[in-house]
Order: sequence, then C-alpha cells, then structure tokens
Amino acid sequence: MTIVASGQSAEHWIRRGTVIGVNDCEKWGKPVDILILVNAPGKFKERLNIIKKSKAKVLTNSVSPWKPYFPNCEKIERLISFNKLILKNFVYHSQTSPIIAISYAIKQGAKEIILYGIDFVSHRIWRAGTKAGDREINVYKRFFKECERIDVNVWRGADGTAFDSVLPLYPSVTGKDYELTFDRLVI
Repeated sequence: MTIVASGQSAEHWIRRGTVIGVNDCEKWGKPVDILILVNAPGKFKERLNIIKKSKAKVLTNSVSPWKPYFPNCEKIERLISFNKLILKNFVYHSQTSPIIAISYAIKQGAKEIILYGIDFVSHRIWRAGTKAGDREINVYKRFFKECERIDVNVWRGADGTAFDSVLPLYPSVTGKDYELTFDRLVI
C-alpha cells in the first residue's frame, strides 16, 4: 500500500497498490483511493477546497462535520492512542494524521507500506528540531520498530524526510518504477 501525506516528498509519489491519503494530499495532482480526515473542516481553511474535490472513500474520526462535503464518509472504528504495541484490529493515532493512515493500512492487512509526504521537515509545528516535532518523530520511530516486530515493511518513497536515516528507500531498478509479474521483472 502507498500512504500519501502533504509534505514535499510526496510531490512525485508513485501509486503502488491501494493508496491511502491524508488531508490535502491530492494537491499533488493525483487521486487517492481512501482519504483520511481527522481534523474538522474549519481547521483546513484554504486547503479545504482541495479536500472537497476528492472522489476517494473518506474516513474520519468524527463523521458529522464532514457529512455536508462527503455524505458517505465513514467513521474510523477502534481508534486509540499509540503507546507501545500494535495490536490486531485497532487503528492508532498520535498528534499527526499519517500514523492513522499507516495503522489503518496494517489493519487492512498491508505487509508492505511505502510512505510519501511524511516529512517532518518544513511544517510550522511538526518539524525536526522543535520540541513538538522531535517528540512526534520519536513516536513514529517507535511505531516503525513495532511494524518490524509484526512483520510489516515500511519504506520511504522519496528522500527529504526526517526518516531518511531510519527507513530504507523503496527499491527500484534503474530509477524506474517496477512491478513483479509472475516470475519476471517488468520495467
């Protein structure tokens, strides 16, 4: 599965399997299959117009504020705060939305997850070097370790994130996207 957030490393994201996006990730010009919205519409202001154009299946922690925009939006069930362990059938949250998308993918059975736009580089609050940013980055690092324990591979889709030295870059052949088809490599 592919997870797409709003950070700069998502600018040229590549679809690999089902794509789960968060917030205004479709600003990069490509649709996602599932869009996760955690904050109320009023929190997005100028980004709301991008979100409203999405044709994705919408999941949210609080359905009622989003019903006027997405009448068929669904509530994320069994949403709990991430502490130390990833347990089956739960979706986890922290201070930022992407961890919800990652844990939702795991709940859906994903064993390979490629991340784009989860940068923690330029956000005004959640960036490396700030108290809040460093604390949230550490939560993600613990979450990634827990993914390892449950045999879920998490990859960076691009460079330019706070996780460049933590997560491996998704492998490619000669810089092109590829897929495995039966027993041969198709480039």
